[in-house]
Amino acid sequence: MTSVAIIIPTYNDKERLRLCLEAIAGQSFSISNITVYVVDNNSSEDVKAVVDDFSFCDYLHETSPGAYNARNKALVALKDEEFIGFTDADCLPQVDWVENAVNMLQQFEDLAIGGRVSVFPEHNEANLYELYEVFFAFPQQAYIKSDNFAVTANLFTSRQVLNKVGHFNTSLYSGGDAEWGNRLVSKGLRLVYADNVTVKHPARNSLAKLTSKVKRTVGGCYKQRDVNPIMAQSFSLLSLCRGYIPPVKAIHILFKQQIKLGLWKNTQMILLLTWLKYHKNTIKIFYKIGILKEYQRF
Repeated sequence: MTSVAIIIPTYNDKERLRLCLEAIAGQSFSISNITVYVVDNNSSEDVKAVVDDFSFCDYLHETSPGAYNARNKALVALKDEEFIGFTDADCLPQVDWVENAVNMLQQFEDLAIGGRVSVFPEHNEANLYELYEVFFAFPQQAYIKSDNFAVTANLFTSRQVLNKVGHFNTSLYSGGDAEWGNRLVSKGLRLVYADNVTVKHPARNSLAKLTSKVKRTVGGCYKQRDVNPIMAQSFSLLSLCRGYIPPVKAIHILFKQQIKLGLWKNTQMILLLTWLKYHKNTIKIFYKIGILKEYQRF
């Protein structure tokens, strides 16, 4: 039967890692044909103790910081697996995640799949920041269609494709999935969206976590501006000027959501959308003029 490798980088997140591995243990695809490579990116927690509880897992340790270093560590350690999947320690793969991905990859050559990332709040009563994440985080289908990449929280491909595209860019803490996806497409290979290849991802629940993500992702884009025309364009003078236009498109998306908010919540969400857009644009300007030179790891 077809063999599959799943690569999971982790850093001080052992409790959510355990939940992720339990979800993989319950896959409809035979677990005897899955090897999970958990790469401990130099955590202070005892990650190995968690991994040792799952017989289908291999524990690896990577001291160089960054998830792309960790993923490459696993790619070097692969055995003879035909297909390779990527997710994160805080994700919960759905029961048919591997099966649906493999079925699709077996039908087509030269293919990579970006699956759906379904964001969920920690509690039934989501706060404002969790609602923002539920509505707007991880628009995987849009990333694939417009920007030629899929987030590595949910990415599958074959060894054949991986050999053609190569490993991840380890100089990046953020944006390495975009760099890899654009490299794949530039070689004439296909990246497609699969709605039935699904993982669940917890929503960030505070403004501090949202703004930390903004700084990290903008930093990753800025570092790639010389090799990626789309990212270079986002730092152009025209783009930076447009960055202070109110977020009309996002507000339109907000009102199309199936979850309907009351007047006060809608007002709060519009204010948050506006603030985050302006904050992101300001961070871009700080990189552009040299106030910011480094970016965050996590």
